[in-house]
Amino acid sequence: MTEQLNHSMEDQNLRPARTYWEIVRTQFFKDKLATFGLVVVIFLFFIAIYAPVLVNNKPYLVRIKPKGAYEDAWKAIYGFTITLNQTEKEITEKIEEVRKIRKLAKEYLQIQKNQISPAEIARALEKGVSEEKLKKEIPQKRVTPFHLTEADQERLEEAGASEAFIDFLKNAPTKFDKITLPEVIQLMEKGKSLKEIKKIIEAKRVNP
Repeated sequence: MTEQLNHSMEDQNLRPARTYWEIVRTQFFKDKLATFGLVVVIFLFFIAIYAPVLVNNKPYLVRIKPKGAYEDAWKAIYGFTITLNQTEKEITEKIEEVRKIRKLAKEYLQIQKNQISPAEIARALEKGVSEEKLKKEIPQKRVTPFHLTEADQERLEEAGASEAFIDFLKNAPTKFDKITLPEVIQLMEKGKSLKEIKKIIEAKRVNP
C-alpha cells in the first residue's frame, strides 16, 4: 500500500505542471454561455471579413451623411458624400477632382473680377495696340460675352475700331465660352465630373 502511494506521488511529480493559459481555457470552456458567445463573435467576424465575397462582391451602399453644422461645410468643400464600400484610392481621386473643379471656379472668379471692358479696349486702340493682338488677348480676359451699348460702340469707332473688329467683340469667344459662374456651380451641385464640366465649357453655346 505504501509502495503504491509512493508510486502515485512520483507520477504526480513527474507530470508537467499546467500553465495558466491551460487552466483558464479549461475553466472557460466549462461555461457553456461563454463558449456560445465566443462562437457568435467568431461567426460575426467571419461575416464582416467575407461579406463582399458572400454577396458576389456587390455590397449594399451605406451612405454616411454628416449631420448638423458640419453637413453644409462638408458639401461646400467636397460636394459629395463618402460610401463605406469606397476604397481610399477612390475617395482620394474624388477629392482631387473636386479640388480641380474648385480651382476652375476660383480661376473663373479671378478672370471675371479683372476682365477687360470695352472702354479698356478703346484705350488700347488709342495707344496703338493692333486689333489682331487684341483678338488674341480678349478671349483670355473675358468670362462673359460683350454686351456693347451704343456709347461703347461710338467710343470704339472714335478709337479707330473697324466694323469687323466691333462684330468680333459682339461675338467674341471667352475663356469659358459664355458659361456663367452660376451655371458652373449648378453643374458642381449636380455631381458632374471635371471632364463633363470641361466638355460643357468647351462647347459653343448659341445663347449667352
